[in-house]
Amino acid sequence: LGRHLLAGMNAARRILCVSHATCSELIAAAMVPAERVVVVPNGVHPSYTARPEADADREADSLLGPVGDPRAELLHAASTIPRKRSDVLLEVVAAWRRRDPRLRLIRVGGPFTAKQRRLVRRLGLGDAIAVLPPVSRRVLASIYRRAALLLQTSDREGFGLPVAEALTCGTPVVASDVPALREV
Repeated sequence: LGRHLLAGMNAARRILCVSHATCSELIAAAMVPAERVVVVPNGVHPSYTARPEADADREADSLLGPVGDPRAELLHAASTIPRKRSDVLLEVVAAWRRRDPRLRLIRVGGPFTAKQRRLVRRLGLGDAIAVLPPVSRRVLASIYRRAALLLQTSDREGFGLPVAEALTCGTPVVASDVPALREV
């Protein structure tokens, strides 16, 4: 796969990168000439907005229960692949819950891995996490709006679309200090 990607990049007139961070890494690796690389950041779907949407809000409420204290819901919208650092996410949530047991983590992006579920049990977070099935953009936007903040604990990103989506919905973000997330 790597050889095919490199062959494709070498044959391309222009290579689009979704962030300056990704562009810089590609150029630093001397994989392609800098003059052929262009940055075109991702955008967010029009569903992501700070404006409430009654139908989507009702569907989010059916999945999560009615909105309570908005400071109590933290959101993580990502896969569970290693670079997303779910272990760091869970340790952070556990530390915050020691200070405020009302906190609940809303997890969108699929179930935790077996190793991550063991960490959830070890940290005593079983009753503090709601793992949702895949949801529509409209419902995800509603979940962003109701969350106190989005947690993005990745150690590498090319762009960080959940960060852009959350900010567009008016939700504050606490993210790892990596170039692409700073850029977003």
